[in-house]
Amino acid sequence: MSRFTMPLIKEIYGDDAANLTRFEDIVGLFKDPDVKKALARLKQMAEKLQIGIDQIPLFLENYGDIFMSLSYYNQCLDRLTPLLEAFIYAMQDMRKSMQVRNDRNLMAEMDKVEKLITGLINFLKRTFTDFGNMSQDMWNNLTAAKFEQVKAYIEETQVKVGSVLCGLTVKMNAWVIRFPNPKSGGPGAKGEFIMTDMRQGLADIVAAARGQPWSPDSGAAH
Repeated sequence: MSRFTMPLIKEIYGDDAANLTRFEDIVGLFKDPDVKKALARLKQMAEKLQIGIDQIPLFLENYGDIFMSLSYYNQCLDRLTPLLEAFIYAMQDMRKSMQVRNDRNLMAEMDKVEKLITGLINFLKRTFTDFGNMSQDMWNNLTAAKFEQVKAYIEETQVKVGSVLCGLTVKMNAWVIRFPNPKSGGPGAKGEFIMTDMRQGLADIVAAARGQPWSPDSGAAH
């Protein structure tokens, strides 16, 4: 969570936090803080947020909840990305097969699936970049209105992010179970999986990224 928490630490501790790069550095700062300076910074923060200094703990709790969920989703994406890349590589390898190249329906479906998955990956990466930029901008000019704006945007968007991550994880887990390594299964078996399990419900994951409701009978959770 360092990219989300570091601006907060620097807001409170100012120049004392300028050279912080590791978790141990932050712990060390807590062990030997400049109490008067930190208190002054907290008062300044309270004024910017238009709240009493006694309300700072609640603000920090809300801040922590929001960015903890983002950190978790970011970690999920980091774990999922290699699986997605391996799946796309597998489809590229399948196209070398004469059996696959002669199946126009399969080739068209593979192109469609690859395009959709690539678009979903870009959506997730772009969203996390937006989160980071908005967070940094908030701390560069901290106000109550700006924090509420960032909070509202994240709360609205994280539903989409969570839905997409969930759907893609289900799809990739099913693929890995069926084909645990590149040599598992031939082009025919993989093509059948793409035309059935992989295709089913993928449109619902795309709809979730666009903020459209899931279908309860969606194959995305197949």
